[in-house]
Amino acid sequence: MDGNLLEKIKTKEAFLIDVRTEKEWNLNHAKGAIHFELSKIQEGEMPALSKDAEIYLYCRSGNRSGIAKEVLKKAGFTNIENLGGLSDWQAFGGEIEK
Repeated sequence: MDGNLLEKIKTKEAFLIDVRTEKEWNLNHAKGAIHFELSKIQEGEMPALSKDAEIYLYCRSGNRSGIAKEVLKKAGFTNIENLGGLSDWQAFGGEIEK
């Protein structure tokens, strides 16, 4: 993972997407994240971002974000990384909001 990730997300050079449910999002989420549920992605709804935008995905454990990554790649997004779970974001130094 890029060492400048936290700064890139802060300055909107990169985007962090939380693919968890609304209930999970409302409990807590990564500071600076966009909420876009996996179910929406699976139904064909895509985030309103450029197909070549630098996008990082996370969920609780990394499983749903992995699925989202594959669906987004098939939809033509080219610069996507699965960050894993919310705890991985925290381990990287990312903040949590409630």
